Amino acid sequence: MEKWLEILMLTGKVIWVQIQTVTTPLIELIQSGANNFWFVFAVTIVAGAALLSLMINGITFYQAHNFIHRKMVIESSQDIEFTLFLKSLWQSDKSKGLLANAKSAKSRYLQFNAQERLFVQTYLHQRLKFLRTNHPLFILTALLIGLISSIAVNVLPLEAAAFTAENVLKTTLFVLVWLFIMQAKYVSIKKQTYYHLGWMQETNRAVNVDYMNDEEASDTKEKENNPAY
Repeated sequence: MEKWLEILMLTGKVIWVQIQTVTTPLIELIQSGANNFWFVFAVTIVAGAALLSLMINGITFYQAHNFIHRKMVIESSQDIEFTLFLKSLWQSDKSKGLLANAKSAKSRYLQFNAQERLFVQTYLHQRLKFLRTNHPLFILTALLIGLISSIAVNVLPLEAAAFTAENVLKTTLFVLVWLFIMQAKYVSIKKQTYYHLGWMQETNRAVNVDYMNDEEASDTKEKENNPAY
């Protein structure tokens, strides 16, 4: 028993030494990089972008959850439509080209009933309208995030007397990068919404045409079988 305990302790010490061998250089690198503006700048942008993506995904999921449970005709115990809805609109599948993406989206939409497709189309139309009329909101958000990022890493002092040309230049760099990030996200969301709205409209038109053709064929068959005609 004592031998097994000694072996376990020895193994633990070896593992701990190996962990320190890997982590110590990383810690030293981070400590030395903390005094370098470009290192701090890169870490701040990456961390901020990751946090922004999480927030956008959370808001999107919340909006979709509210929408589907308030508007779409489903039972609370069945979430297959909800899964398809999210997959159709917001899951970032690897693009296979515009035509392939359109075909995939339309095949998903066909699994909804007519009323659900109409609700989704209305929602997408409202979403696109919001994006078109609230572009300045994305710009304002980028400006605020840029200023907050600069203040958080002590680049921009809160005291007006401490402003220097270097501080202003670095803060401007933060703002410009965040403007680029927010503009890219805005264009991506708007393009995604625009395409899905078009595909949904095409799906609804195609279904209506097929339905009308089926009705006409049924009427023609009834007339042919009716001796009164």
